[in-house]
Formats: sequence, C-alpha cells, structure tokens
Amino acid sequence: MINFLNKIFTDRNYSVSETCFIDEQFDILLIEEESSLNKEEYYLIVQPKFRLDDCINLLLSEKIDLFESKIKPLKAGIIKNCTLILCDSHNLSNSDILMFEEDPFSFKKNVITYSTEQLNNLIDLVTDKKFSNSLIGSIISADAGDKFDNFKEGKMDKNDHYHLVMMLSIKLPLLKYNNSISQLYDVESVITEKLNAPQLLLKENCLASDLLDMDNDALEETVLGWGVSSDL
Repeated sequence: MINFLNKIFTDRNYSVSETCFIDEQFDILLIEEESSLNKEEYYLIVQPKFRLDDCINLLLSEKIDLFESKIKPLKAGIIKNCTLILCDSHNLSNSDILMFEEDPFSFKKNVITYSTEQLNNLIDLVTDKKFSNSLIGSIISADAGDKFDNFKEGKMDKNDHYHLVMMLSIKLPLLKYNNSISQLYDVESVITEKLNAPQLLLKENCLASDLLDMDNDALEETVLGWGVSSDL
C-alpha cells in the first residue's frame, strides 16, 4: 500500500524526501509538497512490515516520538504541518483507529485500512495510468451509481476495490473529484418515472410558470386553470 500511496502523491507533484528512515517494524516514507507551490505540507506514511497485534499502542507509546525526533530537525514547523498516515491490512478495531486518529499529540493522524485483495484489484485496474481525480470519479460513479448504492447498503463484495477507493477519497484531502449528483443519479428522470400523466402535466406547468410572484388567490386560480384533480 505504501507504494501505491507514493504513486498517488508523486502523480500530484509531491516528492519523496531524501531523508532515510530505517525501522525494524515499519516501512516509512516522508512525502513533501513541491517547494514551488509555496505550501508547507508533509505526509509521513507508515506501514507495518508484518502483522503487529499492538500496532496502534506501539505507535502511540513509542514510535511516534521516535519519528518526531527524526523529522523535527529537518525544518521548522514541520511537525504541525505533517499528517501521519498509517496503512494497515490487519483488521484494526474501530476503537483503536478512533483512539489513534483523535490522539492530540504530535502529527495529525489518519488510518487507511484495506485488504490485500482490495489493493491488488485496484492496482490491476489502474495499471500504469495516473490515479487521477477523473479516474476516481469514474470509479465512484460506475454503473450509473449502482456500485455506490451497493456500497452504501453493504451489499458489495468485501474485496471489491471500491471500498479502498472510497477509503482513500475520505482519508486523503488532496484527492478531489467531481462529485456532481448527476454522475450518480439523474434526479429528474427518477422523479419523472414516479409520476402519472396528470402529475407530469402539473410538474411541467409548475416549471414553466412564475409562481413565486403570485399571491394565494392568483396561485389557486392558476393551478385550478390547469385542471388539476384533487386525487393527484
């Protein structure tokens, strides 16, 4: 996962710091914003090298202080502008994730959880393409919004890459995509399908008329003039 995140960032003009981090239990990358953009934005990505049953507690009690001591000398203010992203595929509990992300000390913190199958499926889909915002949007709105519905309703295969794409979109603020409702639903067509013929006529008349400027009497007269039935 750390390699896929590296791709996401470098595709967006971030770079990997030349600072070398060696740790027995975690792979580590420090990502920094391109200097020409005049922004101070850093991401410390950490991923366990193997299953760690006490991963969260180990980070909070020991490792984060160690990481901070290595990063702090690099640049003034780097810690307050750095988000630590933990990637883990080993079923962290929701309570541990919440405890980690809400910890107020050092770094802002986010956790990206995933399964190996989700990651492999996403890598197979992206191949050598840029993981662009337009690609993200097309994945999220796939099948005319049916996949989004299945995701919301818990009907999706747990190893579908869609879960991971949604996770990345939520956890990484640099990922922006066109979330136009028209991509997921054609609202007008859904409404139209539910209306009978008289209701359709009423809808069209309402859309074509300037009703907001009418007083109550004029509004009633206009609507009655459309021949609206009381049993609509």
